Amino acid sequence: MALGQMGKAVAIVAVLIVVGAIAFIASGSDIPIRSQSGGTAQTGDLTDTQPITQVGGQNFDGLLTVTWDARDSNDPALTYDGTTDFDVICYERLGDNGGANVRDWEVLGSGDDNTTDESTRINVRASSSLDDGVTEMWCEITPEVGGTGIYFDMAGTIKANGDRIDTCIYDDPNLDQTPDFVCRVRLLDISPTDPNNLPTMELRLKFMEEATSANLGVADSILDIGTGNVDNRIKWSINFVTTSSQNDAGAIALSQFVIAVNATEGDDTLYDVGGSQIEVPNGANVQRLKFTQLDDIPLTSKIQYKWNYDQTTGQRDVASANLIVVQKGGDPEVDIPVLFETRFGAITDALCIDLELEYVDSFNVFSNTNDSVELVADTTNADECEL
Repeated sequence: MALGQMGKAVAIVAVLIVVGAIAFIASGSDIPIRSQSGGTAQTGDLTDTQPITQVGGQNFDGLLTVTWDARDSNDPALTYDGTTDFDVICYERLGDNGGANVRDWEVLGSGDDNTTDESTRINVRASSSLDDGVTEMWCEITPEVGGTGIYFDMAGTIKANGDRIDTCIYDDPNLDQTPDFVCRVRLLDISPTDPNNLPTMELRLKFMEEATSANLGVADSILDIGTGNVDNRIKWSINFVTTSSQNDAGAIALSQFVIAVNATEGDDTLYDVGGSQIEVPNGANVQRLKFTQLDDIPLTSKIQYKWNYDQTTGQRDVASANLIVVQKGGDPEVDIPVLFETRFGAITDALCIDLELEYVDSFNVFSNTNDSVELVADTTNADECEL
């Protein structure tokens, strides 16, 4: 081939590589993703960005060994076992519909249930210089039934892995009707220095131990309130119990709460809705919500004020819940006070207030805890109420 013709051939190959890279970038997904509410330790937002790529694509063709180091976000001394606590399945993403079509996902490898680190062999393909190959994979992290009750810490996992993991979604790639967190892992630049050795990669997983119980503590009824507008602080708290050695560090996912007031046919004349509010741990702060911000549901014998943590779709699952967390050495009693403004007109007036918390575990199974208190204008109370 003449020198001029050789130059043209090289230019054509270069154009093909650039076009291939542009086509790869343009194949980014558009799965609609819900935001996840923060907890006492923020879990972050579910995102789904454009695929990671580089000009030339993957430069390795062969098997990659991936291991997973799983630890507790609140107590680093706690580790989790791939044989009993969690499973990993990694996929190549082929389409844009996510869990809507199982054919949009192709299994690259799954963790070894006989190993603590869920050792996984990934087939990284790059068949030719014109093939971008497998530049990323999506790994589904599944807590195991019967293992240590744990929540996946999405934000902690992303932070712990630098630029290897940049985003997670909540999806169901294998259509088993149980969605999980699925995290994108960058596979570029994995070629070993010695071509005779296969590349290895260790990724870090972060979990939070789920409280074995988080019952709502019994609050004292409030007497001798009198008449007129009075601010009453109901001192409710969540009592955390975990299997940690200190019996404190752990988390609970709050999917919704309901405050009920015994008001016949929706009659709220004995209290001020605008002057009443609840304080719930959320992120590094306290979320203060007035009753006027909650969903108002009048029933025959009571009014319910409800808050669902996915305000956009109303979906109730672990991804949209508020993860309330107790750090190692922290106070296992978490306060959720309610400021309730009464406006009794007579000394014989009284109200019954009930708070119900709904929790959700990693498998989207719900549980509830509640407590009722009496607010009495007089100095005595005949008996405790219950709604």
